Amino acid sequence: VALLIAAPQPSPAESTTACTHLQPSVVDLMYQSADLGNLEIFGINSDGSGQVNLTSTPLANEGYASWSPDGQTNAFDANCGGNIDIYLVDADGTNLRRLTLDPNADGIPNWSPDGGRIGFSSTRANGSGDIYIMNADGTNPHRLTTSSPDESYGVWSPDGTEIAYIRPQF
Repeated sequence: VALLIAAPQPSPAESTTACTHLQPSVVDLMYQSADLGNLEIFGINSDGSGQVNLTSTPLANEGYASWSPDGQTNAFDANCGGNIDIYLVDADGTNLRRLTLDPNADGIPNWSPDGGRIGFSSTRANGSGDIYIMNADGTNPHRLTTSSPDESYGVWSPDGTEIAYIRPQF
């Protein structure tokens, strides 16, 4: 596994709504669990109280939840109907919106430190995972990496000028 760095620079996309199934709640922490038979995102208060299933969808798998820097919005990926896309929902479980709509997988979202952009992994260009960024509203997706094999799990530098990611070495 290699850790690599890419410098982001954005470009156009479409934002739509789907999977309107989240439960209203305000929580401190999020985690993913398959306790109900499929992957769901749960919220819980830091003192262990108030556990709630934020996604509650027996026919979909959600994962890789990421809080926005201001704590007001959650980004996550969801497999709804056989395709993985990225969604946002407010911290109280309302205002669900779909950010990506591509026939290939878009997932593993990660907020930029200023909350203006989201980095993610996608197979949309060549079937192999690449790192992309888009505006926080889903517009201007831009491919950062172009090599094979898969590159994924992008994480922003504290100043938002670079993204570290993983590339397997075979």
